[in-house]
Amino acid sequence: MRTAALVVLACLLAGCESRHTGISVEAHGYGAKKPIRKIHVEYQGAQAVNDRFSKVLSIALMDQGLEIEPDRNKAEGLITVRAEEKTGPKAIYAKMLKLNLATRDGSSHMIDTCQFTSEQAISVEGYWSSSDRISLIDKVKEVVPVPATIYVGPIREDKDSVLSDAIKGEFERGHYRIATNRSEADATVVEASPHVGEIPLIALQQHISLKATVDGWTGYSFTTDAERDVYQSPTKPLPEAVRPCSDSVPFYTRNNSRDATWDAAVQVAQSLARRQ
Repeated sequence: MRTAALVVLACLLAGCESRHTGISVEAHGYGAKKPIRKIHVEYQGAQAVNDRFSKVLSIALMDQGLEIEPDRNKAEGLITVRAEEKTGPKAIYAKMLKLNLATRDGSSHMIDTCQFTSEQAISVEGYWSSSDRISLIDKVKEVVPVPATIYVGPIREDKDSVLSDAIKGEFERGHYRIATNRSEADATVVEASPHVGEIPLIALQQHISLKATVDGWTGYSFTTDAERDVYQSPTKPLPEAVRPCSDSVPFYTRNNSRDATWDAAVQVAQSLARRQ
């Protein structure tokens, strides 16, 4: 007897406008798989979430030529769904970059800019990765309009000059000239420091776990889970530390991102419709 092969089908990670899902795993089993059509679905847990997901699942199955069978004894396959739901605090995490910019007239300007937000925690406070994008130009132009020359001085704890190189590249993309020394510059980046914070929001948090089996497919199973967060608009001003990222909040409160529970429904439907 061959051991069932486990194949990871999908793992979606959160981004600015995404909802996160777990890992979908299919055990292929062995032997021939006779095509099936009728699927029975059993629900447990939060009624409101299950009611919503049942509509999503029905469409996903129909798109794959499958149908829901109310009678378990007449069905060829079984999907079990468990749903959870709660409303409560759900932070959005923000990474920002603070610049101390000195201009030729002797003025000092502190510029704090939002770099990105995420539903996943940002664990390293002062670290800058080469993959992190830089967003500075709009704020800097308010202080130092182009064309201008900017000198980027040494930045503390900037290993391998990753952050200073990223800042220089951003200035060049914004049509600034990079000075080789401070004396010839219209403005100087005296210091730059990344920092992170939490944007406190309230969200309706829904979680779906499901498993599919087929009576005539020996060793077959499919499991997945998905989370869907519906964020509420904040009723109070954001904490001072994360206000640079206030413009990012509508990306979450509009809830216009792809629905991970729909993805889970499509994945299980596609798995059950396989012709192998």
